[in-house]
Parts: sequence; C-alpha cells; structure tokens
Amino acid sequence: MAARCEGRATVRVLLLLLVVLAGAGAFNYQRNLKAEREQEAKRPLHGYAKADLEKLQAAYQQEVKRLEARYQAAKGSRSGVRDRELLGDQVNEFARVTKESDGVRDIGAVLSEREAALREVQTELSQRTNADPMQIFLRRLTTF
Repeated sequence: MAARCEGRATVRVLLLLLVVLAGAGAFNYQRNLKAEREQEAKRPLHGYAKADLEKLQAAYQQEVKRLEARYQAAKGSRSGVRDRELLGDQVNEFARVTKESDGVRDIGAVLSEREAALREVQTELSQRTNADPMQIFLRRLTTF
C-alpha cells in the first residue's frame, strides 16, 4: 500500500510539472508571437505578398541598371569649361556647365533613391522565411 501511495505521488508530481511546463510554454509562445507581429508591423513592406515583392525587386533591379547606365553616360560625356573672353559669354558658359552638372546630380539622386528602395525590398524578402511550420512553432515555444 505504501508503494501504491508513492506511485500516485510521483504521478501527481509529474502531472503538476507537465501542467506547469505547458502553461509556461503557452505563455512564452504568445509572448514571442506578439513580439514577432510588432516587429512585422514596423516594416514598411510587410503587407505585400512575396510574389509581389519579387516582381517589385525585379523591376527595381532593371530600373537601377538603366539609371546606372544613364548616370555613367552623363558623367562621362561632360565637357570641360570652355574659356570665354567676354563677360556675357562667361556667364552663359557658367550656366551651361551648371545645368550639365545639375542634370548629372539629378540622375545620381534618382539612382540613389531606387537603390535604397531595392535594398528595402531585398531586406523584406530576406526576413521572410520559408521555414517548416513545426520549426516556427518550436522556436516560439522555447525562445526566451
């Protein structure tokens, strides 16, 4: 009879331990799920589907290539400052060179913006995982 009571006590302790572990795991899972959702909400592109992001990435890559070619062509085709004798001609030459430089700078600015947008899309795609749902579940359950 004493052995029977010890067996029941052991089962009760194990059952209590199992209940505590299940409760702690559920709490931890909910906490990690909430933290993941808060992080996702902060990302500007989290609402887009993966297929749409891949199309957007391809479009940005093409545009960046095109703009890089334009930028290099504009940068390489710049003519130097021509020496002018008359003040009016010097002013016109200054205006021409300034306009040419502004055009190159504008192309460079647009190129930089597109490269930054492309990096954002690539970052969003890299943060999305195609992990096994069981791995995701276990990570949320056990990560503290």
